[in-house]
Amino acid sequence: MLYLKQDFSNVILISLKDRTNNSYTGAINWSYLFNFTNDMTKESFTTLVAINNDVFTYNDSNDIIIKLKDMQTGTPDYLNGEIKLYPKGYWSYEVYEQDSLTNLSINGLKGITHNKIEVGKAYIYNGTDEVQYTEHIDTTNTTNYMYVK
Repeated sequence: MLYLKQDFSNVILISLKDRTNNSYTGAINWSYLFNFTNDMTKESFTTLVAINNDVFTYNDSNDIIIKLKDMQTGTPDYLNGEIKLYPKGYWSYEVYEQDSLTNLSINGLKGITHNKIEVGKAYIYNGTDEVQYTEHIDTTNTTNYMYVK
């Protein structure tokens, strides 16, 4: 499960390389396509993570460090790992391997891109998600009455 904060650059350690068909030598002409679907509204958003920019680094033989930036203000750069996930709550996500650096559509997948390599859940939160408790003291009536019959 991904735990992503709204309007924040989230750093994710995710294992995708062991399921990727592409080789890592030569020119980089492929990317990962992330598709997020809100569980309540069913609205979908996609973003692209290519290994030739600053949103992607290798950690070890299987793990990849990806920066997904959730932007609530402004226009996200969907070609560089930015996305607008609103409202907060639970989202389903899918990750596809694709041989394109510009495709943002699941319908536009071709070649190796039919390879869905990850499916999961994401929880989108903001800084006000924690339950806040307030103690209310009634100062108008300080006498307690009990009737016994």
